Amino acid sequence: MKKVICIFCKEEKEKSKEHIWPKWLQIEVGGNTKGIYTGTYYSMINPFPHSTRKHVGDTLVLGDVCKDCNNGWMSKLEEDFKPILSKLLSNKQYITSLTKSERHSIAVWSFKTAMVINAGSNYRKIIPDNHYFHLYKHQTVIKNVKIDLGFIKSKNELLWIQSPVGAGLMRTSEKELFHNLLISSYKISLQIKSLGIRVTYFPTAKETGYQIEFNEENKSIRIWPYLKNPNFNYRSEYEDIRSFDIDCFIKPAHNTAHKQWRAQ
Repeated sequence: MKKVICIFCKEEKEKSKEHIWPKWLQIEVGGNTKGIYTGTYYSMINPFPHSTRKHVGDTLVLGDVCKDCNNGWMSKLEEDFKPILSKLLSNKQYITSLTKSERHSIAVWSFKTAMVINAGSNYRKIIPDNHYFHLYKHQTVIKNVKIDLGFIKSKNELLWIQSPVGAGLMRTSEKELFHNLLISSYKISLQIKSLGIRVTYFPTAKETGYQIEFNEENKSIRIWPYLKNPNFNYRSEYEDIRSFDIDCFIKPAHNTAHKQWRAQ
């Protein structure tokens, strides 16, 4: 019986193999677990992909998860998320009537999946260790993480993009602080058929007076923490996962002097 220090509970327990894209989701999208799925990694200083890798779904696994976590609370997340995803994919308008419980289930599943993607990839580990333990202990999303949903034109995909946030509006006196915060940020976008899910983290956003914004023609809706958007149009679609991914930036939460900052 091989043991591992679990990235979630931090205990040494029997090793499991956590599929980065769950088997049931691979079957939902491609009909089997032999599909090839693409992950793309962007640095903060270059608009072009830093790395793109294709993975066979059945072998795309993370070995740093224990059986107790994989077969316990993580399995429950999958069961809670399944019926909600089915509703969203079969009826786009349902996104405007999600209950608080459903929004929470989507957010926690997305947070978990984003972490598993980053931990299991060859990209640098941009998610802090304490985020894993927070999810294990509290079964909810950590502070300063935002979860946004939108729809994407291509229909039969399982894709992800990960990077630091990379752009925003900063106060004129805070270039060094803002740059350091951006380096510590992360953004992981998922595409499941036509549904886009964006997980964005900007450290100490509230404490430093910044907020994570989106504004491209009201195509996104924030489900966690819930933010009303009366102009959201569920019929509007992003061209692809990249356009969905970059529709996110940082700006000061109050009307103070600021300037645009974008990695070049």
